[in-house]
Amino acid sequence: MKTKINLRSLALISLVFILNIVILGCQSKQEDAPLINQLPELPLEELAKNGKLIQSKTEPIITLVAPKVTVPENPNTPVDPNSPQHCPTSRTTTTKYYTQVTYPLVVCYPNNAPDNQVLKMAIAASSGNGNLEKEKLDFPPVQYYKLSTLNNQNIANPLFCTVKGGPWAATVFRTTSCGCVGTNLDEWVMLIPSFPDINLKWYGNWDDIPSHLYPGLGIIPNDLVMVNETSVCCPGLTLCPNGFCVPSGDLTPCSIG
Repeated sequence: MKTKINLRSLALISLVFILNIVILGCQSKQEDAPLINQLPELPLEELAKNGKLIQSKTEPIITLVAPKVTVPENPNTPVDPNSPQHCPTSRTTTTKYYTQVTYPLVVCYPNNAPDNQVLKMAIAASSGNGNLEKEKLDFPPVQYYKLSTLNNQNIANPLFCTVKGGPWAATVFRTTSCGCVGTNLDEWVMLIPSFPDINLKWYGNWDDIPSHLYPGLGIIPNDLVMVNETSVCCPGLTLCPNGFCVPSGDLTPCSIG
């Protein structure tokens, strides 16, 4: 009877010992695995709506490049200063504004320091254990990912990626037309230094901005601040010393006033 009990006890002890080895082995593998594997995968399908991930020509990084779009043609009627129907618009004015936009800035680079503090902070932020209170932020916080597959090819050592939404500074130029007032449309151009590939040009009003061409582009409302404006004479007109724009062939009005 004692022999059977001893055999059962020995079997039970052996089973517990084996289970402990398996558990410790799994924990060891998990601890030995690169920290970057704990980050979520970069959402390539979602980002594909905003552009294409490409390898930088100058640095060992991968960035998101905005798609190329067709610039709209000028819908305004060309101005002929010799036409009898030529409207008496004498100047074209260019007004410069500052504004802000949001757009995903994606940067992926080699993870050469698998145990660095930046990576640990990124893992904490991605898991919700960080100090970021996302629901209280006006703009999305920095997001962290890993990139282990690109163009259907596996990356042996996953890249560390950051995604920032902004806001980013932008400059807007509005140029009035030399055509008839109320018939020709103003020309608008937006430049975003952080995203030189974004090419926004349109005609009409500020609210006509074709932001739909870039699905990830967000225009911050009520944030168009005028900086300055400059004016030049329209084609066929000459600027007088007194500030008037007069027909180039008749400078007599320059002596008036």
